[in-house]
Amino acid sequence: MDLNIRPLGAIQVLRALAALGVVVYHMQGELAHRGFDDPFPSLAIGAFGVDLFFVISGFIMVYSSARSFAQPGAGRRFLAKRIVRIAPLYWIFTSLSAVIAVLLARYPGHADYSFKHILASYLFIPAPRPEDGAMLPTLPTGWTLNYEMFFYVCFAVALQWRRPIAVAAVGLALTTMVIVGALAALPEPVAFLANSMTIEFCLGMLLAQLFLAGWRLPLWARLVLIALGAAYAMLGAAHGETSPIRGIAWGVPAAAIVGAAALANASPSFLAARALETLGDASYSLYLVHTALFIAIYVVLARFADPHALSSIAYAFGVVTASVASALALHAWVERPMTRFLNGALDARGRRTERA
Repeated sequence: MDLNIRPLGAIQVLRALAALGVVVYHMQGELAHRGFDDPFPSLAIGAFGVDLFFVISGFIMVYSSARSFAQPGAGRRFLAKRIVRIAPLYWIFTSLSAVIAVLLARYPGHADYSFKHILASYLFIPAPRPEDGAMLPTLPTGWTLNYEMFFYVCFAVALQWRRPIAVAAVGLALTTMVIVGALAALPEPVAFLANSMTIEFCLGMLLAQLFLAGWRLPLWARLVLIALGAAYAMLGAAHGETSPIRGIAWGVPAAAIVGAAALANASPSFLAARALETLGDASYSLYLVHTALFIAIYVVLARFADPHALSSIAYAFGVVTASVASALALHAWVERPMTRFLNGALDARGRRTERA
């Protein structure tokens, strides 16, 4: 097994495209919400970016933990690292959303804020929001992170075993939960977590197993997988997001595309790919910042001018471009240094514990 071969360049490109897909999808919803004419065809396929993220997450967790399986304390260290990586930036945006919710609750027509719901949001526990009962956290895009953290907990528990056993155990547990959820009425938040999308983590783990076993695909095979995966996803774009079997309807094509990116002998090296790799590094910042930025842009424009004086295309281009630029800045100046600092503190604490 050669762990020096790194598929992460192609994966980062894919993360960038997935994040851009989600941004463009939400941009179309923003146009409708603000009363702009919509000159675009349906961009519902952009929601497919979430499915790509889940498959990628399953792949990366197995790949990056390849030497940690069956090691003492591996699960505890893994979970601490994932919390450091995911939670701080999410908590910053959750705090902003919570402040807005508390302020808006003073005005007629706005739902009362719920301390319990805000606390559940911080703890990555799925809970119904006060205004409509939807299983969304205070920061609505954080719903995907509830699935991610649940997967991390399951994965951390399984790290006590050898890799094949651990991957099989997580896959079996998640698949069983999805099947039970499809056959029986489960209580919340279990019903939320039993969504078929959790199978996408399993597909990503399987791809990592294939990669670590030495599987590689020639260029023609990877192009075929990308073409078939994209076509399959596009065919289901009209109902894929709300499909009760989304984990299959969009999970399988997502796995095909991620497999094409991962099971290669080298990462892409052309200029556009390197630029997308950079955006891939900032994809988490992009995912968290863009909806808040949409609101801020409209509010600022409306204060000084009429936003509708802009054409729909110009407004759409502006908010997407501003989202990308803001994400790159947020990643460079906040996310990356904050994560490095916290990881350093975590590593130092680990060394002190070992010496003790």
